[in-house]
Amino acid sequence: MKLKFLVDENISRHLVNLLREQGNHVFWIRELERGISVLNIIEIADKEDLIIITNEKNFGYLIVKQRLKCLGVILIRVDEISRGNTILAIIQKYHYKLKNHFTVITDKKVRIRPLNL
Repeated sequence: MKLKFLVDENISRHLVNLLREQGNHVFWIRELERGISVLNIIEIADKEDLIIITNEKNFGYLIVKQRLKCLGVILIRVDEISRGNTILAIIQKYHYKLKNHFTVITDKKVRIRPLNL
C-alpha cells in the first residue's frame, strides 16, 4: 500500500529516498520550507492528510498530550541511515495501522498507540 508522508527535515535523505523508491508520496520539509515550526508541520500534515515522520519528541507532546489533530506520526528513535531498510520494513508491515496512530520505532520494539482524536 502506498502512503503519503510529510517527512521532517531532521530525517536523512537516505530514508526519504527509500520511501520514494517504494512508490510512497513523500513531501520532505528540507525540500519545501526548511526551518518551519513543529506546529506548522502538524498543520500541513493535517490539512493534506499526511503521516508525519520525525525523530523529534516534541511531536509526541503536541499531538498526544495537547491533542492536536494529525493523521498519524512515526517517531524514529534509531539511526535511520544504518537502519533505513529496517524502518522501511516496519512501515510496510504496519502500514494498515499508521493512520490515526502514534508509532514509535526503537532498536528494541515498535509501539503503536491510537491517537485520541
